[in-house]
Amino acid sequence: MGSLDFHRNNLDRSSSEYLRQHADNPVWWQEWSPEALGHAAEIGKPLFVSVGYATCHWCHVMASEVFSDPGAAEALNSNFLCVKVDRQQRPDLDRYLMEFMTEHYGQGGWPLNVVLTPEGSPFAAATYIPLRGGYGRIGFVDYLERVLDFYRNRGPAVEPFEISGRPEAGTPEGEAELETRISAWRQALDPEWGGLGTGQKFPPHTSLLFLLYAAAGADPDTSQTIRGLVEPTLDFMRSGGLQDHLQGGFFRYCTDRRWIIPHFEKMLYDQAQALWVYALAARLFDRPDYAGTARGVLRCLRDSFARDGLFIAGLDADTEHREGATYLWSVEELDGLLDPGRRAEVDSLFRITAGGNFEGRNHLVMRNRRSGPGSGAALSEGTRALLLEARNKRPQPAPDRLVVTSWNALAGIALVQAWRLLGDSGALEDARRLFSTLLERHYSAGRLYHSSLDGRLDTTTYLEDAAAMLLFAGFLQEEDRNRESVISELKALTLSFRDGGEGEVSWIESRNADFKPIPAAAFDAPLPSSSSLARAALARADLVVSGKAAPCGPGVPLQADFRSWAWLHTAGGVPIAGSPEILPWSALPPCTVQHPSESAVLCRYGRCERL
Repeated sequence: MGSLDFHRNNLDRSSSEYLRQHADNPVWWQEWSPEALGHAAEIGKPLFVSVGYATCHWCHVMASEVFSDPGAAEALNSNFLCVKVDRQQRPDLDRYLMEFMTEHYGQGGWPLNVVLTPEGSPFAAATYIPLRGGYGRIGFVDYLERVLDFYRNRGPAVEPFEISGRPEAGTPEGEAELETRISAWRQALDPEWGGLGTGQKFPPHTSLLFLLYAAAGADPDTSQTIRGLVEPTLDFMRSGGLQDHLQGGFFRYCTDRRWIIPHFEKMLYDQAQALWVYALAARLFDRPDYAGTARGVLRCLRDSFARDGLFIAGLDADTEHREGATYLWSVEELDGLLDPGRRAEVDSLFRITAGGNFEGRNHLVMRNRRSGPGSGAALSEGTRALLLEARNKRPQPAPDRLVVTSWNALAGIALVQAWRLLGDSGALEDARRLFSTLLERHYSAGRLYHSSLDGRLDTTTYLEDAAAMLLFAGFLQEEDRNRESVISELKALTLSFRDGGEGEVSWIESRNADFKPIPAAAFDAPLPSSSSLARAALARADLVVSGKAAPCGPGVPLQADFRSWAWLHTAGGVPIAGSPEILPWSALPPCTVQHPSESAVLCRYGRCERL
């Protein structure tokens, strides 16, 4: 990086979209680097580390309200060495600091602001802090004074913080394992509106994926039970405000129990997992409306996320500093745009009112929230295209152009599923090109790099990337049977993140020179945890090559369901087909794993039969 001037903001040289958004702040922001950390230790100032991401609404609010204020900047510059971190670029730092916050304060979020000693031990943390206090909240400068007072009086007594070692979220196997997981979902399910809990709602991607795979491999009664438990959530997610009903794709989460108003950013990892989930549910339950939802996600990926052969990280929640502005409609806009027939069509499908449902305007939410199979309730293509064309002429959310390896790999897997489950042959070709491009641009000399911006690589490496790419390679091996060499390389790379044997912590998150190794995440939120990804990728890699894999125990229900997804593959819960030639997917049960063998055999439910 070269010698830094620590009396200026140095984010203009960053390879992160999020950090560049703060390059004009009067705060003397630095990137996390050995040089910056060394300087903090040398001058004896505590570190003020602020973590966020480019599409985060409250990160934008704090940037414009607090970090752009000269008084707040003066307080920071005089007393702290200030560091900005992109959580998408540095998931190790984000996880370490978030673990500190949740352990000491009970909850967390972004922006995540943490104060550390010059030696790097955290001792205070907060999320959004307003510039001026009021209504029971402390103002930003007063908060800094309080933190400094603590540091002056008790700084030497601050002890280093370590993430406590946790199991990989595995549980003992037994005959009732599947029933235990079904019961856990039933107990946590919102019986009225689907999803988990009764507050804000995040799409439970990994739990849905596990349950759908379990339904595909279970006896008819169990499969029907699972269907009755997952369909309400799938219906409410797709019919409410979580889905973009014009372009397709899903927003990050909804702020209310009924899935009405989302937090409007769109993230690549949500599109990848939603495409996989809805394509599989469409096939299992014969739901054309789910297939339409999956194709909408595919359209969103191609139209909004695809850039130069790869997929960008996300789309901002804000448009010109207004949350969700691109997506909202007034009655007058719809009246002026649509003829009476199309206007009546929109009214028949969506709740449109003069007062709106978000800041005086209307975010599209379907009237019939549980459409059910065969209802055919959807906008005609002509009306959808007309509304989308008009919307596209408005100012658009800014893209986060960061390219994240693991998220791209998950998107690639979803593209493979779009081919197998929806019959989109173009999606398979897209997946093949994506895999080749990722290897070409993010993999070199045995190192798999986590992210890039405008072709500039970030040099950090993570377990999640190696495991996700290995899983992606395994899915493509079933299509091509010519990827044994790269599977072997990615398998070795994944195993290089093992930390010891079968103890409580058997994986580490990263091996980066500027930060200590930390235990790999064990729980899914909102992506599959890195340790679960590793277990799944290794098991599936062995299956697609040889048809055999070492046992993998299930995960804690609702917390590590992607590990339970891996467990299904090694416990006879997924059909395994061996044959001399690749078999057509339409001739096989959903979720089948294929591998080469001398004769054609299908094994499921612990029994094998010749094909």
